[in-house]
Amino acid sequence: GGEGAGGPLDHLRVDPQFNMLRQLVQARPEMLQPLLAELGQAHPEVLQQIQDNQEEFVRLINEPVDQNQQMQAQMAMQALMAQG
Repeated sequence: GGEGAGGPLDHLRVDPQFNMLRQLVQARPEMLQPLLAELGQAHPEVLQQIQDNQEEFVRLINEPVDQNQQMQAQMAMQALMAQG
């Protein structure tokens, strides 16, 4: 199959919320811990995946966010704010 290219966290690459998190963390690395704590409350299974694959997570977090993802991330952020 087409697997092999990506690791277990590969799906996060296309997740607008993850891309939002990635932008935030790249801008303010100190935000990572509180954001992960929040993620763990909302999506414990995702946090578990991250903890099981920390090296890959760090690699993904440090990848540059492309413009398309950036737009999606901003839209996701606005949608989250609107829910508040």
